[in-house]
Amino acid sequence: MPLTFQFKPPRIPLFRKNSDDMRELGETVLASNRERAVRGVNANDVAAKPLTPKYAKRKQRRGLPPIRNLLLDGNMWGAAGVLEVSNDHAHIAFFDGLQQVKANTNNQIDEFFGVARTDDKRVSENAQALVDAKVAAFRQGSR
Repeated sequence: MPLTFQFKPPRIPLFRKNSDDMRELGETVLASNRERAVRGVNANDVAAKPLTPKYAKRKQRRGLPPIRNLLLDGNMWGAAGVLEVSNDHAHIAFFDGLQQVKANTNNQIDEFFGVARTDDKRVSENAQALVDAKVAAFRQGSR
């Protein structure tokens, strides 16, 4: 089963979203997931489970930190993206079968993919910025 997740945008009064807005918010969620994972923090905003000693040594030999951060070769995150959008949701998935399997396996060990509280805050801030930009554009156009 493919690892995908959806999110609904924050409720902001009078924010009429379109698919472009949802794509941007989806990219924000994906970027926030990547940045959180790189720090070794899972979708519950806590430190990820430790690596096995053998895998930790393998990462250290490559010059990488010996933490579970979903970064060994970078291919998995490169295969992630916003798959589908509508006016009220964004669907994030992995586009490569092998990377999908890696993501599923990692997510079974420790839940990395999803909208953490820190992600939610960032998405809300981005949504508010979209609203502010629309209001400014409307005011500029009505002059």
